Amino acid sequence: MLVKAHFTEAINKLEKYMSREEAEKFWQIMNEWAKWVKITLNPERMASCDYDKDDKWQELLNKMGWE
Repeated sequence: MLVKAHFTEAINKLEKYMSREEAEKFWQIMNEWAKWVKITLNPERMASCDYDKDDKWQELLNKMGWE
C-alpha cells in the first residue's frame, strides 16, 4: 500500500514536467535503479536563538530601519 501511495504521489508531481507516460516510465526506471529507504527523525531537543542578543542581527535590523 505504501509503495502505491508513493507511486501515485510521484506520478502526480512528475506530470507537472512531463506526460503521464513519461512520468510512469521515469518512475519505473528510478524504482528499479534506486534502493529506497524510509528515514524517521525524532529530535531530542529544540534549539532556539535570542536574536535580541545577536549583534550582527541587530546591525542588519538597523540597516533595514527595523530597530
